[in-house]
Amino acid sequence: MAADDNDDNETTGGTPAQEPKEDKAARMNSAKAFYRAMYAGAEPDPEEFGIDLGGKDKGNDAASQAAVMHLEGQLKESEARAAEWENLYKRMQADFDNYRKRMDRERDEMQSIGMQKALEAILPALDDLDMAQSKLTENTESKVMLQSFKMIYARFTRCLEIIGIKQMQVIGEPFDPRLHEPIQEIHTAEFPEGAVVQQLRPGYLFGERVLRPTLVNVATSPLDGPGYQPPAEKAATPQAATPQADAGSQSGAHEDQDVASPSETSDVLPVIDLQNNLEAPAEEAASTSDSVPAAGEDAAKSEES
Repeated sequence: MAADDNDDNETTGGTPAQEPKEDKAARMNSAKAFYRAMYAGAEPDPEEFGIDLGGKDKGNDAASQAAVMHLEGQLKESEARAAEWENLYKRMQADFDNYRKRMDRERDEMQSIGMQKALEAILPALDDLDMAQSKLTENTESKVMLQSFKMIYARFTRCLEIIGIKQMQVIGEPFDPRLHEPIQEIHTAEFPEGAVVQQLRPGYLFGERVLRPTLVNVATSPLDGPGYQPPAEKAATPQAATPQADAGSQSGAHEDQDVASPSETSDVLPVIDLQNNLEAPAEEAASTSDSVPAAGEDAAKSEES
């Protein structure tokens, strides 16, 4: 009997060892049913199929729900704030677009007003041209025509000054690349080097802004000035010396000899020697010319006697 009881206990004890396999099979069947329902397009609840998603502690459900509700509240608040900033950005963008359009419109209006004022200022000069065209004929004297053109030019100048345009006065002024456009250099001693000596085309200023630069000629050192360097002279061809040239150049040679510096002595000596060599023929020619009149006087005395 005892042996039979032990066998029953072993058989009964073997049942718990088989329970995990049965639970595993049940869980697999529940999972399959859950996925089939999900693939069918439904939204099944895992708890209905007996699926535990993590073994949650029932005691922490209240705290978790409170945290979730707090996060959801912060999310809604952030979304509301983002929507408010988005609306503010859209309003600012619309205001800026309206401001830009208004500024473009005002700029166009100001340009139109400026052009209108400029044309109104030039109209008197145009009236003078119209009057000159109607009054001047082929029989009009040239002096009258010249005076008329001068008056019209003066009127145009005044009209330009009214709207802020002035002609630049450049003669004698130092060259300025911002105001002047050079054409050529003029060798002159009347103006300092770098000064404007001629105006080829007038330039104009609109307020402080250069409307058109002036075409000018700029002064540079004269040809015989200290800054001028003449080109190398060609070697002079030897020519026959005359007594007059020798006598005239003798004094100049002595002056050059006195002024010459020690460093230039080697360059001056050959010229002096050449002139000294020419002194003897010059003296002989002078003595010959003095003796000829004496012979003529003796001949005249003999004829008188």
